[in-house]
Amino acid sequence: MNPTTSIAATTTNTTSTQSITAYVYRSGTDKELLGIHDYFSYFIFEDEVTRTISIPTGSTSRNIMVEVPISELAADARSAIVTASYGTTSYRLETYTQDLGNSLKVFTVVMEDVPGNVNSITVKVESRTGTGDSFIVGGVNLRIQCGGNAPEALPDAAATTVNTA
Repeated sequence: MNPTTSIAATTTNTTSTQSITAYVYRSGTDKELLGIHDYFSYFIFEDEVTRTISIPTGSTSRNIMVEVPISELAADARSAIVTASYGTTSYRLETYTQDLGNSLKVFTVVMEDVPGNVNSITVKVESRTGTGDSFIVGGVNLRIQCGGNAPEALPDAAATTVNTA
């Protein structure tokens, strides 16, 4: 694909289109971030899915951005919860509404100063029993700082950091 500033997706059957998430790859010599992607699609209702993603180790601590797109999230009193963790440290985000169109939410959290010896990140997505929403999880995207500028979360990514050590 030639370089562009926008990409459009068109469908003739709008009654069945909920959302679309695009993972865009850029070429070049800028190696400040390493992207690792775990592509899967999982329907959740009063259930959970947990994925453990291997990451390369490093000689220094680094920031890691975790992104989890969720589709078909209703704007009501039911919640979706994403927890990203390594070792005894976890970051938890909970929401009751979408923020990208009428049913899409991309959970984004930056895990700061992750030790260089950490070799995996675990991401759990859950819909609470009794008060959970039904939705589709569209994979996990990790952006790992390799030098230079750290990845930045979206302004609404207010994570609760819990260290269980």
